[in-house]
Amino acid sequence: MLEKLERPAVPGKGGPKLFEPGSVLLFIIVSFCLAWILIMKKDAIPPSLRPFMAGTTLVMVLFSFFLLMYSLVKG
Repeated sequence: MLEKLERPAVPGKGGPKLFEPGSVLLFIIVSFCLAWILIMKKDAIPPSLRPFMAGTTLVMVLFSFFLLMYSLVKG
């Protein structure tokens, strides 16, 4: 007998939410912890990696602020 195949969830059609509160909170905590670690251990990071890691962390922190403001506005 053939089994019924499940279709992947489509956004807006009862699928997973785009910004689940647990995922947003975890991302915010991780990005701020990474920024704190980079600030505290900046002397231990190789000079060739500093610009890349600083840029990546800055993008993550800015996106965390966006997610925080979005979740406050959306309620």
